[in-house]
Amino acid sequence: MTDDLQILIDHRAHAKRREKVLLALRAYNDGQSSWHKEMRSKGGRPLDVYALDQNKQIIAGLVGETFWGWLSIDYLWVTEAHRHNGLGSLLLLEAETAAIARKCQWAKVTTFSFQAPTFYQNLGYQVSGQLDNYPPGHTLYWLKKNLPEATLPTSA
Repeated sequence: MTDDLQILIDHRAHAKRREKVLLALRAYNDGQSSWHKEMRSKGGRPLDVYALDQNKQIIAGLVGETFWGWLSIDYLWVTEAHRHNGLGSLLLLEAETAAIARKCQWAKVTTFSFQAPTFYQNLGYQVSGQLDNYPPGHTLYWLKKNLPEATLPTSA
């Protein structure tokens, strides 16, 4: 390190400083991987699946997107009254089928130990990583699944 270096700790989330770091990281990533640049220019393709009751109210939903040959599941929720009857599995299967039609080869999801790791494992997802005590007393899991009959895309 040099004598003219200053370390600044900022507890306020300074927008301009954060933006500078983000832009610098994006420039680096773009130089290393054409996939990153394409993702930022085109974005992922949203892939959401919802279950509606007779009153057209959402009783369950899966929110995700596809990019880089992956189905990325951001959220999967089923209202308490409709849990444990296969509705979550149905939404996930519908999302996987749509992702395969988009030429995705894999699916990924994160879940906490108090949420649904066993649910995903029962549907063919495998733990690819975990972070213990996040939050304290629980575990964060990363799971992935190889999707059948898909070929690697040239774009997302």
